[in-house]
Amino acid sequence: MDFPCLEKKVGIMKKSIYLLRVHLLGRFQLWRDGELISSDTWHAEKSKSILKLLFSERGRVYTHEEFISDLFPDLDPDKAALDIRVRVCELRRILEPTLERREHSQFILTTHGGYYFNPDAHCWIDLEEFAEHCKKAFELERHGRWTHAIRNYEAADQLYQGDYLAEDRYEEWAIAPRERWREAYLIALSHLADCYAHLGHYEMAIGCCRRALCTAPDREDCYRQLMFYHYLEGNQTEALKAFEQCREHLQHSLAQEPSDITQKFYEQILHRSVSHQGNGILALPQMQFADYPVPRF
Repeated sequence: MDFPCLEKKVGIMKKSIYLLRVHLLGRFQLWRDGELISSDTWHAEKSKSILKLLFSERGRVYTHEEFISDLFPDLDPDKAALDIRVRVCELRRILEPTLERREHSQFILTTHGGYYFNPDAHCWIDLEEFAEHCKKAFELERHGRWTHAIRNYEAADQLYQGDYLAEDRYEEWAIAPRERWREAYLIALSHLADCYAHLGHYEMAIGCCRRALCTAPDREDCYRQLMFYHYLEGNQTEALKAFEQCREHLQHSLAQEPSDITQKFYEQILHRSVSHQGNGILALPQMQFADYPVPRF
């Protein structure tokens, strides 16, 4: 397994510097120096959950009270606090097999009332890479550098191998961050589609919209984008069909009709009167109809 932007393992005196690679998007996976840490390494799922929380927000202090509330709500607080200390010791040995008893961990650090993952440790985390690519892409897009923005959005898309910690679907502590990362992914796909459209690559833009709808089939803004890009490629029939798909889905899943804004957009496409559509219709920044190649009707 390659470790992008990381050095090879080095030794300083007797203490080894380990390199970690962590995947939290999709199935949780952890590599140490290029070797996958197998499932039978973990003594308990709670130990793994503690590590997932620490990886998810590197540098953030998790207090004993937070760990108890999220992972040990039914245990006596004193017993839970002791259990947490034992599990943290286990985790340190898993991450750093050569760690001596009195040595300080390079990864899991102790502070007053809790623990945090060292923000300066040699560790590649997919969440951080995903966020960094999105940040770069937004800035490039803002300056109209569509091709360079696309490269970064595509890199973010590749990193999103599934919802955040998909295996912890029913863990309450994972629900809120899962929704946040899914929303970030949908926004990235939406902007990737728009960058493609600005270059006239409407089929690629349409593909992004369809992938977004596979993840979030109730998103009307995705349907509006899909309608818009079909319209831009000169395919009014498919644009209208996308509206009908939206209406059928919303009626079936939510027992409701499309919003007024979506129905208004449908009428504009029906009468081929779409012009200067700003973010009131498509909910995308700096979107102006005149910026796109002319529709081919």
